[in-house]
Amino acid sequence: MDHILNYVVDGEVYRSETICYGTNIATIILPVIEGYTFSGWDGLPITMPDEDVTVYGSYIANNYTLTYKIDGRLYKTESIRYGASIIPEPAPTKDGYTFSGWSEIPETMPAHDVEVNGTFSCKKGDASGDGKITANDIVLISQYIMGNTTDINIEAADANGDGQVTANDIVYLSYYILHGVFPEKQ
Repeated sequence: MDHILNYVVDGEVYRSETICYGTNIATIILPVIEGYTFSGWDGLPITMPDEDVTVYGSYIANNYTLTYKIDGRLYKTESIRYGASIIPEPAPTKDGYTFSGWSEIPETMPAHDVEVNGTFSCKKGDASGDGKITANDIVLISQYIMGNTTDINIEAADANGDGQVTANDIVYLSYYILHGVFPEKQ
């Protein structure tokens, strides 16, 4: 006696087969869908019983890892479902430094892990490392030049980027404080 075997995927009939009672049932393999894993057939008997049978399966969205790195070091990881919208992590802060922003982040999670990167760079002119450029930075650079302090961020104190901390950096910062922009390099 023949009976119907219905395969239902995500609520819709995928295939129906007529199978003779007592016959071994071969599992059908569904197509691979990018970003999803098939759950398998729920209720699939080994042999066809003496009645019609409906078995159920579904595609489940996979999760992938979104990794944030700053200056090559792990900052944060998230597990995100395939196709979900990605809301970028807010820009981190670090006193006396400027964050570059994140490298390209997709709008939705693709079917693979994603790594995004960012970097901190020293804020030129912020010799004190307080996150601002003020006359205090000029004073600190002057004290450093005169040998009265070593408590200074050398990379930031080199405001003009010539590789040295000199009176030229003081002139450069003075221009910035007066005009709100750094002078153009000659």
